[in-house]
Amino acid sequence: MKDHGLAEIVNVLKGAAELALISHYNPDSDAYGAICALGLALEQHGAVIHLLGQEGALRRYLFIPGVARIKDVPPAPFPPLAVVCDCGDLRRVGKSFQAAVEQAPCIINIDHHISNEYFGHYNLVREGVSSTCEIIYDLLEAAKLEITPQIATGLLAGIMGDSGSFRYASVTAETFNVAAELVRCGAKPEEVADGLYSNNTLAAVRLHAEALAGLRMHFEGRVCEVLVDEAMFKRSGAQPDDTDLLVEKARDIQGVQVAFLVQAWEGIWRVSLRSRGEAQNVAEVARSFKGGGHKNAAGFRWGRELEELRARLLEEIRKIL
Repeated sequence: MKDHGLAEIVNVLKGAAELALISHYNPDSDAYGAICALGLALEQHGAVIHLLGQEGALRRYLFIPGVARIKDVPPAPFPPLAVVCDCGDLRRVGKSFQAAVEQAPCIINIDHHISNEYFGHYNLVREGVSSTCEIIYDLLEAAKLEITPQIATGLLAGIMGDSGSFRYASVTAETFNVAAELVRCGAKPEEVADGLYSNNTLAAVRLHAEALAGLRMHFEGRVCEVLVDEAMFKRSGAQPDDTDLLVEKARDIQGVQVAFLVQAWEGIWRVSLRSRGEAQNVAEVARSFKGGGHKNAAGFRWGRELEELRARLLEEIRKIL
């Protein structure tokens, strides 16, 4: 297990004529912001870039420059350099991409998860930093690559999204310094905030209303459960990315220490976990299900029955309360 310095990563990136940039399935603003910002910067440097992701370009994140270019199938032939951003392990890129990435002669792993497995030939892993986008900012500065307003927008979206709008313990003075520099580079906080939090479809609002009406409380109100099944998706007309922020709404209920969202899609249960403060580490819970994440935000997938999942999950959560 080795972590490489910025200079070494910069040399590899600047020497690449063609590369693929990919992040995890079920992407968020940090995943999209990281690969798009880095990709656009390297494209300005003359590289041919391929922006990739299992879900392609999700509608709610199209405000991030570059997202519309993301493809959901690997290019053929696959580029010799693969840059994997915001993934604790390579399985997180999804089955449709993992084999292609593994065959690349060179893999760069850029991440901030405490559960990172250092799977790259080159690893730039800063555990506990607010976001992968904060790391990408430092990388672009070290590479002396121009941060255009478009690139700054993607980076600020990732930082704001993964830090809960600067609410999490991972936020430091340096996080605010980076955000300020991105604003100076042309990012507009009000537009980024609008894209992240104020761009909900009517279908999403209806889904949230039904899901929140069915909240379940456990352990004397210290744990909150949100369920979104396939019938709820059909009734509302919503899509999987429309569940964003649901688990945060459950966590923010007074007295709740841990919240989890269980959502069904195409025969799989997707589980998102959130906690508040330093006491409860939900990454430990996710790891017990072969998932991963951060102390306050983690997740995993489950392919068996819901009741079995609920029983096991509540038992694992009980251990960290």
